[in-house]
Amino acid sequence: PGLAWLRSDGQPLEGDVWRNPDSRVLGCLIRQPGRAEHPLLLLVNGDTADRSFELPPGRWRLEFDSGDRMGNGHNQVAEGLLKLRAHSLLLLVPTPPD
Repeated sequence: PGLAWLRSDGQPLEGDVWRNPDSRVLGCLIRQPGRAEHPLLLLVNGDTADRSFELPPGRWRLEFDSGDRMGNGHNQVAEGLLKLRAHSLLLLVPTPPD
């Protein structure tokens, strides 16, 4: 599929998890947006507290972080766990390996 919904632990968002009112963090992996060469990863934290998200394998570069008012996180590279600020939306793209 061209789109995958993810839980904060990086696993697929399926079944009853969709109806869990306590689950306020999710990710959307868009594999070929507009037939682009690289996927996009959209992360949403609708919680009132900062939360962590387990990124898909590989290195990801931050393109946009609505929780970073100063814009200091732009182009930050991350892998593994990534902290999401409360009430934030992040957009990431994969980076080539070194």
